[in-house]
Amino acid sequence: MVQVNPRRSARLCCICRVPKTMLVNINYIISVRPALNGRLYAKMENGEEILITRKYAKEIAQYFMEEERDERI
Repeated sequence: MVQVNPRRSARLCCICRVPKTMLVNINYIISVRPALNGRLYAKMENGEEILITRKYAKEIAQYFMEEERDERI
């Protein structure tokens, strides 16, 4: 599970499509964990868990990996 830093810079503000029928503001995702078949679960600040489909999982995972790298520097 990847924990998300609550203090994000304005340049990282992003709204992404996760399943075909939903848009999510990435700034409100608290954590991301893997699911079966290359999908992800994202936990939102309001407690809701969203299933991110394989089509969009790579983009979301890449976003959080970049953020994790920035925190280490």
